[in-house]
Amino acid sequence: MAEALLELAGVSKYYTGAQSVVVGLNSVDLRFQRGEFVAVTGESGSGKSTLANVLGGILPYESGEMLLMGRPTSHYDGEDWERYRRDRVSFISQNYGILPGATVLSNVVSALRLAGMEGPDMKKAAEEILRRVELWELRRRRAAKLSSGQKQRLSIARALAKPAPILIADEPTGNLDAENSRKVIELLSGAASERLVILITHEFDEARDTATRHIVIQEGKVASDTALRPAPEPGPAPRRPREAKKPLSPYVAGLQIKSRPVWSALMALISVVTAFAVFAFLGVFLMSLDDTPTRIYDDSAFRNGSKTRIMVAPLRSSLTQEDCDRILKAPHVTALELWGDACDAQYGYREGVDRLSYNMVETDPVTGDRIGVSTTHSVAQSAPFVTTVPMLPGGRSPVLEGRLPESFYEVLTSDPDLKIGDKVTVYLADFNNWELGACVDVEMTVVGTTDYGQGLVFHKDVGRFFRQGMELHGASNEPYRYLYLPVEDLEGLENGHIVGTYNFVKRTAKAVDPYYADGWFRGNQYIGYSGCVVVDSGQRPIGYTAGYAGDVDEDTGVTFNYAVLDSRDPEDQNDPVTLLMLEYKEVSWRPLRLMEVSPSMFDRLTWATPRQVSVTIEDYAYTDQVLDQLQDMGFAAVSVYRLGSTKQDPELAAERVQTLKVCILALLAVAILQIVLLRVMFSAQSDTFRLLANIGLTGRTARRSVAWQLLFFTAVGQALGVLGIWIAGGAGVEKIAELIRYLPLKYAVLLSAVHIALTALAGVWILHYLSRQVFPLAERYADLDLDEEAEAA
Repeated sequence: MAEALLELAGVSKYYTGAQSVVVGLNSVDLRFQRGEFVAVTGESGSGKSTLANVLGGILPYESGEMLLMGRPTSHYDGEDWERYRRDRVSFISQNYGILPGATVLSNVVSALRLAGMEGPDMKKAAEEILRRVELWELRRRRAAKLSSGQKQRLSIARALAKPAPILIADEPTGNLDAENSRKVIELLSGAASERLVILITHEFDEARDTATRHIVIQEGKVASDTALRPAPEPGPAPRRPREAKKPLSPYVAGLQIKSRPVWSALMALISVVTAFAVFAFLGVFLMSLDDTPTRIYDDSAFRNGSKTRIMVAPLRSSLTQEDCDRILKAPHVTALELWGDACDAQYGYREGVDRLSYNMVETDPVTGDRIGVSTTHSVAQSAPFVTTVPMLPGGRSPVLEGRLPESFYEVLTSDPDLKIGDKVTVYLADFNNWELGACVDVEMTVVGTTDYGQGLVFHKDVGRFFRQGMELHGASNEPYRYLYLPVEDLEGLENGHIVGTYNFVKRTAKAVDPYYADGWFRGNQYIGYSGCVVVDSGQRPIGYTAGYAGDVDEDTGVTFNYAVLDSRDPEDQNDPVTLLMLEYKEVSWRPLRLMEVSPSMFDRLTWATPRQVSVTIEDYAYTDQVLDQLQDMGFAAVSVYRLGSTKQDPELAAERVQTLKVCILALLAVAILQIVLLRVMFSAQSDTFRLLANIGLTGRTARRSVAWQLLFFTAVGQALGVLGIWIAGGAGVEKIAELIRYLPLKYAVLLSAVHIALTALAGVWILHYLSRQVFPLAERYADLDLDEEAEAA
């Protein structure tokens, strides 16, 4: 007797329930040879399908032995059974077992590809088989659109495409009419010319004329085994292809994605929504970790607390043009103003808006009698901050029309009510450094228009005017900063004239207010510094300090009627004092008066280059990125807004804490939802995995294909989720727009990693499900190390 291809020796299979055990096969003994066409019949529940699944390596058996070419299989582990199904068995089921979303050609190619075939040989074999089952003309049609007979023929074509010596057909004609059933039986009978064909059927009459053997199963036992006719001498066995060089898992992943378009669309949607949610909630959480916006800004150091303002200074040397160019190249830097601390000064030019005027009634401090009424001007506390002509990235000019200012008295404007050539009176004020109410009025000419700033953009000398005056020391030795303005010349000035003064409101001797002047008593005289600059006929300063002096009257107060020029230490009693007569003038309530010097003297008395610059960035969200970049360049840089935000606002702090809680809870909900939905979606793919497993898909390849699919949908989800965030930000959803600006690359990578990690957790759950439900034999381990023997079989 020839050696059997497949043999069952006392094989039993049991199904165990919670309280019972059902016998599937009971000590079955059967021998099969290649070339046989065996018809297996029996009533429903008799064990026919169990026999087919055991022979196909789909279900394990509990006792006995199944031999493949005389070699036992009881020692097979999970990988051995997968190789057995891949290399030895083709399977045809009653429900067709095809990929409905794939084309006819893809269904056949998938079997060839899983069998290890690739390249031109695979295409040629697919065409040959489809022509045999009369489906070549329909190769591009989706399998779901085929008729029942065409679907079953496609299932047979795929089984025949697989070069396996065993073909098991479980009820292949159950859903077909007589004509299609006849065609199926003919195809199976023809397949027996080169392999073993086992047909499980209820209708033996269909195979009566072609079957070589008839087996009847009853209650899990072989009731009869009848030879109907001699089996023809089989032809050459199907030739196994060489191992494919290309990895199978990406192909299987792509096949599953393409073959189930609706499922794939839902998977992509889930990934998009979860990616959007992770990016949004986690991004807002990261943004909210910065508690600066919950603090109240203190303008005592920097009055202009703009969120987009950064002060920059060199660590060791003065700022150079090269330094400024480097700063402008930093990401998200939009402008640089050379005289940075001048940005804390303010100006008014619109009467009743930012320039205020009011009448002041003057009275005699002794008698209380009304002396007169004077008009006083001031700058509103809410007035715009001084903006000087900026340097812009790429050397761009801020001028839209006209030209740049060329002197202190020229400005650009973004005010539509002003046009080139207009004269405008500007009141300048520095609330943090000047006396209360102090302001200086200057008439300026509009020479150009701009879209930079809030109203007027000044010449760079205005920055020097506010911050770069000479430092003088009064009796307290504390710095006192004074103002200088350039003029074209000093014609008419004589030797020793005081060219500018600070005026004082009259005070009594008992109430000398150092807020207006540093002073000291010398005998019965009060001497106070007034910050005057005295020049000689060559326009050279002959003194750097000056003061008023006058007799002190206990009742009427101080009357200033002459000035004191002191070129050396004012506290030195032996220091010669030069008295310059000055015409007495009733002082006003405005304590500051403009001092004018020549351009050359202005340059001598001020710093030629700025000590620090003010940089404007696109948005506060980029603050950390810009600060890090500037510090890496070797500069000292601080955010003015952060530096001044010191005191916590309880309401804003509570709102921030609430936002953090909501973000955490929402993120947890999204994480759970993502994991559960992915698990449910892949559970819906279990039939596809079982189908591919019957064709020859191994558990390892299946797991890798799941990883590829998850990676693909995660990438699609993140790409479309980020696109959705950009669209939402562009559509004006401010919180989303702020999120886009706030998140640097490292945070974006973190958000992406969190989404991927959640997908990975879902993947672990999915793989566990597949192992238990689709590849139960994958967890089976060999009791003997007989891999080489099994492979040889």
